[in-house]
Amino acid sequence: MVIVSSHQLKNVSGPLFCETCSQLSDQFNVWWTDGKNDDGLDYCSIHVECATCHNEVLHKSAVGDIHNLDDAINVLSQ
Repeated sequence: MVIVSSHQLKNVSGPLFCETCSQLSDQFNVWWTDGKNDDGLDYCSIHVECATCHNEVLHKSAVGDIHNLDDAINVLSQ
């Protein structure tokens, strides 16, 4: 899990709002999982959660591996 500031996620579809905290947050936790499907193709799931209450505010799945935070932010920005 990596803590990122909201400006790092600026290209994600609009400002991230936590419904549990009812506020825009300055920091978020970003974490991801990688795997392979039955055909052997790589896929990933990226999760963004509020750093205050740990509520998930965004989840995105994509084809391919995530090797670092930059990869995760690129997938979230698509």
